[in-house]
Amino acid sequence: MTKTSYFPIFQISAQFKQRQIDTKDALEKAKEQLNKWNTSKYEQAQKNLPRELFTVYWVLKEEKQQNPEETASEMKKTFEDYPFWVSSEEHERNLKQQIIKILNKRNGDIKRSVELANKILTILKGPQK
Repeated sequence: MTKTSYFPIFQISAQFKQRQIDTKDALEKAKEQLNKWNTSKYEQAQKNLPRELFTVYWVLKEEKQQNPEETASEMKKTFEDYPFWVSSEEHERNLKQQIIKILNKRNGDIKRSVELANKILTILKGPQK
């Protein structure tokens, strides 16, 4: 799975540019993603979670993991402990290890925990060129 696969709007754009989908399909897919984004923004406001924790919650919910809100809340201290994870490789590495540890404790599948941690951090960092 590529980094851009975590960002559906970029996938839609690439498929359209490569003529894999037509204009009508591209617009429908874009509309679907916009609706999903609006729903997530509304839900974030309702849950009153900071961006990082809401992203964890949303990814876990989309991936059909059990108790996504509880799991995200459990990571609050982890994000507080590593506030410079975006700019510090050491903080990012430590944050990722802690996220994997929490996820693995919940689902018992280390491979899946690593995949989810990678997805969460990739989405939080945003698309990169």
